[in-house]
Amino acid sequence: KTYRYLKRLNEALELQLKLLAEKNNNDESGYIYEELGELYHILQNPIKAKQYFSQAYDILSQDSWLQRNESARLLRLKEFSEKSQ
Repeated sequence: KTYRYLKRLNEALELQLKLLAEKNNNDESGYIYEELGELYHILQNPIKAKQYFSQAYDILSQDSWLQRNESARLLRLKEFSEKSQ
């Protein structure tokens, strides 16, 4: 996220993809998927952004703390995901 905020998008993307690979392409937390969605959204790759936002939403929307405290964030994930169609 810090690299994204610093506009170091290619480094951020490389790092997130490496993290995902280390987890055998299965991010049980949902946070890597969320960050990849954000990066692909900024990089104007809507197909990949929707894919990752959708995966993030599927996982993170089950978190009761996020439901109570980050409802706008979850709504944004849903809106940018494949779920919004």
